[in-house]
Amino acid sequence: MSSKLLPVDFLAARRRSASSPIGGPAIPRTGARSAAVRKPTLQRRRAASRDMVEMCFLRLAMRLHSFLRRCGYTSSLSSGSHGDSLRACSRTRIKMMLSRSARAGRVLVARAKPQSRSLMVLNAAKAKPLHPALAALRLGRPLSVVAKPAAAVATALPKAATLAPFSAAADAAVAAATPAPAPPAPFDPNKTMGMIQTLGLAQRDKGSDQLFAASFLGGAMLSWGSILMMVVAGGAPCLAGDPGLQALLRGTVFPLGLSLIVLSKSELVTANFLTQALPPPSADALRVVGVSFAANLAGSLAMVGLASYAGIFTPGGAAMIVKAASGKAALSPGVAFAKGVGANWLVNLAVFQAMSSPTAPGKIAALWFPILTFITLNLEHSVANMFLLPMAMALGAEFTAMDAAANIGVVAAGNAVGAIAMVGVVQKYSLFGSKGL
Repeated sequence: MSSKLLPVDFLAARRRSASSPIGGPAIPRTGARSAAVRKPTLQRRRAASRDMVEMCFLRLAMRLHSFLRRCGYTSSLSSGSHGDSLRACSRTRIKMMLSRSARAGRVLVARAKPQSRSLMVLNAAKAKPLHPALAALRLGRPLSVVAKPAAAVATALPKAATLAPFSAAADAAVAAATPAPAPPAPFDPNKTMGMIQTLGLAQRDKGSDQLFAASFLGGAMLSWGSILMMVVAGGAPCLAGDPGLQALLRGTVFPLGLSLIVLSKSELVTANFLTQALPPPSADALRVVGVSFAANLAGSLAMVGLASYAGIFTPGGAAMIVKAASGKAALSPGVAFAKGVGANWLVNLAVFQAMSSPTAPGKIAALWFPILTFITLNLEHSVANMFLLPMAMALGAEFTAMDAAANIGVVAAGNAVGAIAMVGVVQKYSLFGSKGL
């Protein structure tokens, strides 16, 4: 995409054929004006060269700006003080060039297509906060920039696009045309509950194969959190005598798993207990929960095979996971059920809070502390146990597969009660009362 700035002789340009995109009827030469055009002064030559260099640098800056925006670097150049400075610099430079061109009897004109007779004036009109030429550059359209007298295009200009010299009034007009940034949306728990219900309806519209794929990834991603938790805590023997700090360390790193799930829009059956409880009852709700449970188990077992083959666990981490899983398998059904209720109550509060934030950092921060709490308190989560119990068996734990299956089943029942009763019923009633969603 190339464009150049040319100090074109107006009279010579007007003598071009009528088929030229910027041509027109010939104008006879007259005295001082033709002499001035034929023999431009050194000052005008320097001004034209300076305009060309400035336009080139502006084009490079805006290309870099657009490239960084497409790459996602929104905090450095696309928004905030840097982006505002870049846009303000672009408007100021173009207005200065317009002022010099207007005083010299010229105006910068750009045509978006070589065959088009429509001309774009390089001016920050009130209707557009970004300059038309810069907008065209960002859209990737080729431009041809030429110099023409102001009188040639004055009739085609809107009244807002004036060629007044650079002044405070023109700057104020451009500033007034720039829209103010929208304020952040306030936190609204009622709206968040409605979003969760909408998500549940959208899950019912998905096919079983799509649900299985998303839930398979959900089980695998939560397993990464379990692996990190055991490797980090098992590799800190200095905390062996301080179980409280060791539990806090496990809780600090485990939320990685749910962060991966939330930001990738994968599925977790313990969260789907809530999303399917809020919409009206349907057979599709049972399908969503059943497919999610089976796929979470498949993803967890796949991660057991991967971790075993790769030898991820250190001796300390392997010993810790065997000890923790053996304690889980030995829990009585009542204790496992109660711990399952508490764990998924906190997990669904984490999901609820994460959905309240529109940004990725906000979602991570919102879900981190509820998950930290349930891990530190050693509560029970069925999908986490789908990885921990088989992994411990692969590392030499002494309980059987029936013990693991019984624990996962009882804990899943407790997880369902924690999500549906504590968040789907009690929390919903506290927000909407008897009216409902």
